[in-house]
Amino acid sequence: MELEFGVRTTERNQVGNPEFRKKKKKKSFLKQAKKHGERGHFGKGHDIDASTYNYFVQVLDTLGKNEFEDEDSKEIFVANVFNSNSEEEEKLCCNQLVSRVFEKLLPLAPSDVKTRIMTKLGSDLRLYVTNPFASHILETLLTLASFKQKSEQESSQEFSEFRREWVLKVSKYCINNLSEFAQDSYASHVLRSIFQCLAGFQLSKDLLRSKKSQGQAQTNLDLSKIETTESIFDVNDDEIQGVFALICKKVEDLEDINEICNYEISSEVLQCLLLVLCKKSGKLCKKLGKHITNEVFADPTIEMFGSLGGSIALTRLMEIIIQVSGTSDEKMEKLYNHFYGKLFKTRLAELAVHPQANFSVQKLLLNCPSKETFEEMFENELDPNFEKIFQSNNSGVVLSIGQTCRKLGAKQSHFLVALMKTLKCFEENHQNKFLLNCAKLTPTDTENSKKINLHGALLVQEILQFNKPIKMVNSLLNTDPEKLSNLLSDPRGSHISDAFMLSASIGEKSRENLLKTLNDYLVNLACSKHGSRSIDAIWNKASPKLRENLASRLVNSESKLNSDQYGKFVSINIGLSIFKRSKEQWLGSFDKQKKTKELFSDFITNKKPNSESKEEFSEFMIEKSGDENLLKRKVDDGENVKEKKKKKKIAKSYLDDL
Repeated sequence: MELEFGVRTTERNQVGNPEFRKKKKKKSFLKQAKKHGERGHFGKGHDIDASTYNYFVQVLDTLGKNEFEDEDSKEIFVANVFNSNSEEEEKLCCNQLVSRVFEKLLPLAPSDVKTRIMTKLGSDLRLYVTNPFASHILETLLTLASFKQKSEQESSQEFSEFRREWVLKVSKYCINNLSEFAQDSYASHVLRSIFQCLAGFQLSKDLLRSKKSQGQAQTNLDLSKIETTESIFDVNDDEIQGVFALICKKVEDLEDINEICNYEISSEVLQCLLLVLCKKSGKLCKKLGKHITNEVFADPTIEMFGSLGGSIALTRLMEIIIQVSGTSDEKMEKLYNHFYGKLFKTRLAELAVHPQANFSVQKLLLNCPSKETFEEMFENELDPNFEKIFQSNNSGVVLSIGQTCRKLGAKQSHFLVALMKTLKCFEENHQNKFLLNCAKLTPTDTENSKKINLHGALLVQEILQFNKPIKMVNSLLNTDPEKLSNLLSDPRGSHISDAFMLSASIGEKSRENLLKTLNDYLVNLACSKHGSRSIDAIWNKASPKLRENLASRLVNSESKLNSDQYGKFVSINIGLSIFKRSKEQWLGSFDKQKKTKELFSDFITNKKPNSESKEEFSEFMIEKSGDENLLKRKVDDGENVKEKKKKKKIAKSYLDDL
């Protein structure tokens, strides 16, 4: 019977398996290790005796408890563990339990220990790269060797040179065997680590997660998710540039490129490479993306776009190409246009109505980098087939068109006309129903048959951010007050108030008219769970005049609000008790808050002079030791230092988080 506790080999293959996650949470790796050790099972992989197994179980237990007197004692403990097994380290790396322990210990190990293990594993790379457990050690060593760790002391020149050469040696060996290793369950992960190590940054795990676990909300490639770490490699290192050129050449020379792109493991290797090249070298990324497009997507079929009807690996690779080509880079824009021309042009409407392919269309639209390209798409394919797309119930495509219109500032009026005609509210006597029809994504004659649609509510928010959202604003202000109140009290519709108040295209007069429209329903809104957050949204972004207007409309119902579980927080937030007692005192409280904020602005933020950089936290915000000297503020003229008392923080309403 083989050991099956916390198997790291299955961690890679069962990420989306809920049963596996549930089982993993029940018992920790350590508890299962002890249990199986008692039964005489000493881990998968390389066989070890009972005493060695129990020793490493004890090491894992000690690390978990972390009962060390100081960092020095912890370092001594780590050094002793490695020294006691130095003669057969490379074999122990191939054992399930020991591999896990070594992974935890290596970041704390001294440079001579790392050098020794790197040398041993480098002596037979084929064996260790493809090993289910030693491959994890290789990944850890590659990361430790390529990036400077926070706890790492200044390395000697000799060790710095050694680890650079070792990383390059492992990288070149794996790259020379790219075709074989890309299709291996364990070596493929080493390849992905190599790409990131050579590039000098690490990709967020979210960027490489499966489409199922990532969810459809992940639509755009966010380069802020790329974690930049201090690398040992120079950004402009010619040798590293040469290695990446070699990688691309190896991919281009693959005879079985179609098979590799259709196989999930090897497809993920290419996805990782494209994401790395997107930031490292736009030129190479464009070249590789074009090659894959021409070779793999030369004769696209409708099944290719659907993860259910076609290959999940191919679909995911296609979407990664769309994402990297949608970044703000001139070279990437050329790749986007090339990919669009090959796969989507002239068949965009057909794909938009397909049950699975429509998700790829959404990716294409949301990542469109050029106003001109989007206008071509809209005029030639989307606008003439808009009603057909709407009737397919692929509401995500309709939302994506609206989001792209707002992002690029293109075809906004044309989109509104097409949408209003489809919703049967283009005629002047039906335009007042535009808001509700859009929020429910249903035409006028069936407006009462549906609840608020998530995509519809999001689309309303996008339209309110348009340059000229007058049709939607007029519809909102002329909607029946009771229906509008119900919409803003809905979990999905309540966020419409945020978009209305935040929109730069909506004037103060329209915001005042919103209060007039809701006048008889403001109390009901304030006393509902989601309606109260709509009131909060209006309050937080309102001008002083509008705030006073809102308070005056609610003050007569103060007692009712205070007796309600949601309304009482609205009352406190607005300060109705003060407003009722003294309007002047209520107005003065805002001036006092403003002055207090200005007084402590030096402590809260440090702005760099003559700089457009974002505000940075000062030491006052970061310091947790309670040093009273940080509360002192020096006067420029050299006067006596005065101590300022920290203002007591106002209790935050839990409604802020709703």
